[in-house]
Amino acid sequence: MRRASVPIPDGATCPRGVTVSARIHGSAPDAVASLAPVSEDPQPRTDDLHSRTDDSGPRRNQPSPRRNEPGPRRNEPSLRRNQLGQPIGPDLGDWTPPPRPQATTLEGRWTRLERLDLGRHGPDLWRAFSADEDGQMWTYLPFGPFADEAELTATLAAVDGERDLRFFAVVDPTTGEAIGLLSYLRIEPEAGSIEVGAVMFSPRLQRTRMATEALFLMADHVFALGYRRFEWKCDALNEPSRRAAERFGFTFEGVFRQATVYKHRSRDTAWFSLLDHEWPDRRPGYLRWLAEENFDAEGQQIQPLRVRL
Repeated sequence: MRRASVPIPDGATCPRGVTVSARIHGSAPDAVASLAPVSEDPQPRTDDLHSRTDDSGPRRNQPSPRRNEPGPRRNEPSLRRNQLGQPIGPDLGDWTPPPRPQATTLEGRWTRLERLDLGRHGPDLWRAFSADEDGQMWTYLPFGPFADEAELTATLAAVDGERDLRFFAVVDPTTGEAIGLLSYLRIEPEAGSIEVGAVMFSPRLQRTRMATEALFLMADHVFALGYRRFEWKCDALNEPSRRAAERFGFTFEGVFRQATVYKHRSRDTAWFSLLDHEWPDRRPGYLRWLAEENFDAEGQQIQPLRVRL
């Protein structure tokens, strides 16, 4: 592998067949490219849809349409007005900031997520990542590729826990081997916001039902904890990651221009989000797709993932 410089809850309610186990200890990454199954057709990009306006122009006595203003969504709380007649956001009722995710294991039907233990997972991850001989999986990540296992483990040890980044190893339950990583990061309980990122899926994991279920387990866990917002961000040039976000039911929110610098290059960052009031509609689509009867004898999907109603 080529060498590159390194800049440097529990008791959640889960679907049948999915369990969460945890040990309580107290209280800029990019989504990887290949998360869709092999037979999945790319979904249309939504960023063009968000930028359209009515060609007929504003009507008399009506305000002009606002660019990128979202329309009403199912289950979304309605706006209200204060005593001055000004529009204000929905009241949060009895919502309180959720705890930080503390699960050490998230168990699904096809995969298992385990809190990263480099002594146990490091050798497996090095072998799995080494199958990416041309280094494509590292293009949009702030680190990698790595010269050897020691450099990989040293980098992961340095960043795990940094800025709330918490790595989980994606484990193939049939072999017990760790074949990928992803993480929670930018954990902000006060705002009810949390991000999924630092996604490192080996060639063996890419475009499989294990990859999709890993994302489902991460999302289901944080919404069960009470988070309001689950974020996905990626390099705006990373088209496969943008398509994956849309396939998973995230909503495109826009691009932050020249948002950061990594690997001595400028990055525009595309933002996507999935919200708590959207999850009850998205979740059944995941469960239908992950059902055993949706796969043939070779493990290929019968029906594609459709999480939007």
